[in-house]
Amino acid sequence: MIEKILGKYALRLGMTNNELDEYAGIDFQRTETHSNISTQQDTEADMWEKRRYEIAKEFFVHQHLSAYNAVTEADSLIKYLKNMPNTN
Repeated sequence: MIEKILGKYALRLGMTNNELDEYAGIDFQRTETHSNISTQQDTEADMWEKRRYEIAKEFFVHQHLSAYNAVTEADSLIKYLKNMPNTN
């Protein structure tokens, strides 16, 4: 039953991280068309987006949330983390 449901979404059990990344349309590799010069803000935004993806993937895989709910929960957590006061 699970395999049938996954099949409806072009998913299957045992997919690798790279296959899941490809399915989600995520490519963390920079292409040649992007400038090699990046600002601190761009770097920080990339870092937060990568964290968001990793958190959503953990929720999806380990907490068995739907993909939508995993991303929603990851968004909430990232929003909270970005606004946490720095206690250093």
